[in-house]
Amino acid sequence: MEKYEDKFRMAELDCNEPKNQNICEEFGIKSFPTLIYFLEGYPEDVFQGPRETKEDLAKEHERVMKKIVPETKITKIETVADYEEFVKKNSKVILAALREPVNASKAWKAFKTASDMHAHHNKKDPRQFAYTTDKDVVAAISKAYEAKVKVPQLLSIFGGKIAQASIPRRQYANYQTVGYWIAEAG
Repeated sequence: MEKYEDKFRMAELDCNEPKNQNICEEFGIKSFPTLIYFLEGYPEDVFQGPRETKEDLAKEHERVMKKIVPETKITKIETVADYEEFVKKNSKVILAALREPVNASKAWKAFKTASDMHAHHNKKDPRQFAYTTDKDVVAAISKAYEAKVKVPQLLSIFGGKIAQASIPRRQYANYQTVGYWIAEAG
């Protein structure tokens, strides 16, 4: 369960408490434990029923998390040759040009979260997600795009051509704005 801890928050509710009974009735809680998974404020999956062991509950949790928060594969582009091969192989690409250290970047966190959410809601979307921190790759993209690619920047690349440059840079830390851009860039 720890690998998902940055993706969800857990709350406990005692349905035996009179003050909680309205909530328990609203969500149809009839047995314990009941786990209700919410995504973007709406119930997405429910687990009600017995569990023999803590491991049983962990397996159920793993099943639900994979279902509602899929891990989007985001390919790291390390060289110009990698970039050229990736866009040749994939006709629709959403690429993030980022700085190192990637994991510390607010733009990376927003891009990763938005990509995961997009994958959940658009399971048949053929777009592939990638990122690069390589200056030569950014320079090659700039040359092909005939415009300076600034880092960080998000790009949609369709058929090997830059189709749409990204949202204003000040909005990169907001996963919802990045998500809207991803949806519109398709």
